[in-house]
Amino acid sequence: MKRTRAYIASILIFILLFSFASQALAATPAELAESRRKAEAARQAAQEAEAAADALRSDIEEIDEKISAHQREILKLRPQINAARQQTSSLETQIAELNEVIAQKEAEITRIQAEHDKQTALLADRITVAYKQGDGFFLEVLLQAETLKDFFARTALVQRVVESDRDLAVALENTRVTLEGHRAEHARSLEAVQARHQEARVVENNLRDLQSRQERALHEQQTVQNQKAAMVAENAENAERLLKLADDEDRESARIAAELRARSSDGSGFHAGEMVWPVPGFNRVSSPFGWRTHPIFKERRMHWGIDIAGRGINGASVVAADEGEVISAGRRGGYGVTVMVDHGNGVATLYAHLLGGSIDVSRGQRVSRGQHIASVGSTGFSTGAHLHFEVRINGRPVDPMPYLR
Repeated sequence: MKRTRAYIASILIFILLFSFASQALAATPAELAESRRKAEAARQAAQEAEAAADALRSDIEEIDEKISAHQREILKLRPQINAARQQTSSLETQIAELNEVIAQKEAEITRIQAEHDKQTALLADRITVAYKQGDGFFLEVLLQAETLKDFFARTALVQRVVESDRDLAVALENTRVTLEGHRAEHARSLEAVQARHQEARVVENNLRDLQSRQERALHEQQTVQNQKAAMVAENAENAERLLKLADDEDRESARIAAELRARSSDGSGFHAGEMVWPVPGFNRVSSPFGWRTHPIFKERRMHWGIDIAGRGINGASVVAADEGEVISAGRRGGYGVTVMVDHGNGVATLYAHLLGGSIDVSRGQRVSRGQHIASVGSTGFSTGAHLHFEVRINGRPVDPMPYLR
């Protein structure tokens, strides 16, 4: 690990103190007092640097909690917005179907009304004829029969005329009932359409409210993220303080390596391509394994894993790359909220910068390949939502890409 300027400064302080002590044997009282004053000033400066680093760590953790809270709010709103959109689409479909039914009913009502008018006119004509002929018309027709056979024929004719008039009256009544039924159904369909329109307006208003809340949450999240970036940029001027945080990140990596070495004997690791991608649906590697200029500390440092990013990755599901045992689940310094999984045979994976409050597993729990363990976030030393993913063999970080399929 590259020595930082903070570490060099501490060595210089130690040398300075040692030189003060060695010179004290031959120093005058005034020189001794000055030496002690300088030593005390050096110790005070070291304490202030330590306190400043602690304060910055605390500030970053506090901001991470705010960012995670906004991210959780956005994740909570997403399904509500999707449900509202689906409901709106469903209502639009129902309204279209009802409008089609209404159009069919109106056409049917028009047809039946025309038939009803025709039957009414025909019946009116028959009534007019019957009125003009008088009550004795049918009797006169029967009495004009010259033979018994003719009488029966005339009787059958009169009966058919009477039955025809009666059938016409019944048909007219049936048509009237059918027409009224269609009109009632038409009225109900119109009421249903009006109700669906009203329901759609309520859903649309709710959707607009949800979208407005989501936009506010996104804006607030970006504001807090900018505050975090500004805080880091402001403290970049204090090299000792910032480099101390960088050392913390390196020390945390070393602690992780020591923990993993203590857990397992040497192993040969996995064969290439056996692990599943840890963020399904997001395949862009924004920062590969290897040396790079650190996005926060602005110095060339080793990147011990890969960063997986992409539009909309915030809150995306993080899955275990392979089966194993969870050996760590919580905040780990600059890594932020982190999960580590021991896969046996000297192999372990690490998932960092997770969304605060999203860890869905616990220490000692067995997980299967592809099982959801947490969500993507931006905790720790991170400038935006992404997953930092590491593969370690016997505690030593290696390039994860050959192990992923």
